[in-house]
Amino acid sequence: MEKRERDLLHKIEEGSENVAVPDSLKPENIKKKLEQQAWEERKRKRRRNWQYVGVAAACVVLVAGIAVYQNQKKSDLLDIYPVNESRQEDQGEYAKNYKEIRKYLAANKTSEKETAEYEATVDVANTSKDYSTTNVRQDGVNEADVAKTDGRYLYVTEDYGDCIFIVDTKTNMKKVSKINAPKGQVVKEIYLTDDNKKVVLLCSCFSDEEPYEGIEDITKGSLKGKEAEGTKVLTYDVQDKAHPKKISEVSQSGSYVSSRISDGYLYLFSEYYVPDNWKKKHPITYIPCVNGELMDAKDICLPAGKSGCTYKIISSIDLKKTDKVTDSKAIFTECGEIYVSNKNIYHYEDVYNDSGNNTKMTLRKFSYKKGKLAFVAKKIFTGELNDSFSLDEYKGYLRMVVTKGKTNAVYILDSKLKVTGKITNLAKDERVYSARFLGDTGYFVTYKETDPLFSVDLSDPKNPKILGQLKIPGFSNYLHFYGKDLLLGIGMDVDVKGDVTNGVKLSMFDISNKKNVKELHKYILKNAYSTSVEVDYKAALIDVKKNMIAFPAESDGGNFYCLFAYTKEKGFQLKMKEKIHGSGVQSTRGIYIGNRLYVISGNVLEAYDLKTYKKIDDCVL
Repeated sequence: MEKRERDLLHKIEEGSENVAVPDSLKPENIKKKLEQQAWEERKRKRRRNWQYVGVAAACVVLVAGIAVYQNQKKSDLLDIYPVNESRQEDQGEYAKNYKEIRKYLAANKTSEKETAEYEATVDVANTSKDYSTTNVRQDGVNEADVAKTDGRYLYVTEDYGDCIFIVDTKTNMKKVSKINAPKGQVVKEIYLTDDNKKVVLLCSCFSDEEPYEGIEDITKGSLKGKEAEGTKVLTYDVQDKAHPKKISEVSQSGSYVSSRISDGYLYLFSEYYVPDNWKKKHPITYIPCVNGELMDAKDICLPAGKSGCTYKIISSIDLKKTDKVTDSKAIFTECGEIYVSNKNIYHYEDVYNDSGNNTKMTLRKFSYKKGKLAFVAKKIFTGELNDSFSLDEYKGYLRMVVTKGKTNAVYILDSKLKVTGKITNLAKDERVYSARFLGDTGYFVTYKETDPLFSVDLSDPKNPKILGQLKIPGFSNYLHFYGKDLLLGIGMDVDVKGDVTNGVKLSMFDISNKKNVKELHKYILKNAYSTSVEVDYKAALIDVKKNMIAFPAESDGGNFYCLFAYTKEKGFQLKMKEKIHGSGVQSTRGIYIGNRLYVISGNVLEAYDLKTYKKIDDCVL
């Protein structure tokens, strides 16, 4: 646990010696929750490659027409490792029976490895409604978050996930009601349906007990109950804000990882780790359950390597019939990350060799339509992806930016993951730090010891050309398109020696001329050593129409919430920098409703006037 979490526990222990408190607030239970959330957060955060800190950054611009071509020689694709052709990809990817799955479990003798969990982005959804929405990875694919609004009410997850609060903002903030998490569960994230009539709670078990201790003496009935200790989806009718009404509940094995809403369906992702003491005669000890039923072997994809110990479970739920699961698939793996486009789900994971090094990456593609899931293809590549921003689907093709040892590469893949175009040997001795795609153009930032911002023309897939370069200090961990012809970068400023960070850096790039990309303005938040936007893009509140760039920043003097405006004439203008008073486990969020900005940190809500930027209200949940 972090120091602030240990201090919190110490204070609770001191103050609770002679006070009766609910079980959920007892120090030992809070400790369990903190440790569970910290573990899951470490998995979710992508690796920070500070060992590469050097002078500056390189931003490679992939210009007009990341088009594709069909007649490439096989010799040009030698750096791509093909899937074993003896296995039919559309049929043989799935297990035949539970016996085949047990073979991979028995072979799994490798130690646990830390892996990064994903997430990614596209612009904040443009809406005629005067309130903000969650910053999402893919335009048209909604995502859950710890706080939402319907334009009047705030729906806020309690800091430790015990419940969610509904807060009325009509005048002063006022708690209206709360919805409790199920026993033994914590609320991880929530959704509001499009009509704002329902709220969906995504919950996960925080128990760290051995799943099947003493399993030889456990009855079949008690084994059946174990599946409930995973992920739950609870749907409530909130038309009467004071009296939310539970509509349905579904569950699946494993800890909640993420989710998406698209085409009227909720797509749920959880990770289920198979315990070491799984038993052959009890499939429930090594096969995941969905809504109380064991998954069929034919719905489980086998590992990328010779063994596996973890499932990534994907289920779909019709938002009009939330009491049933429409379809489910599982990937038998050793952990991985996802990117969800408007039609497909991509799962990618590192493949480790016997020395424990990841030299290859397995990419799987699943299609989804009206809740139905289907495996499409698999491909194995050399190298690794920085995060899910390094993937993007456009007009049926998938574009990838991959770091391969001491170089980087761009690949264009068709609907069956066959390589149709590429450019290799980019930014030698550097690695990808961030990426963003818009239509036929892609951008990515690399970083180590040199600092050119490259522009690369890919309009002729057979003859890519570097058009120019621009030298800039520092690097951007997050890229976000800001209106027409502007690209915002949020990252760090680094001194010329490469060993001292000067603060959080904002850069605005003019991308109107792909042959001559320019850094128009930059702003350095001095003494700010990081921002959670680096690892959690949902922490960014960016709205072009309101001319608002807002995010939390961390410093030695405490955490602050910053809000900037931007114009080409004046550059970045810091309008607000206010101390964040909540000390929450969850990331700070900013939500605006009309002319009010609500900063949510832990169980503390603070409201600011967007005309004067003065604090006008607060509320402790």
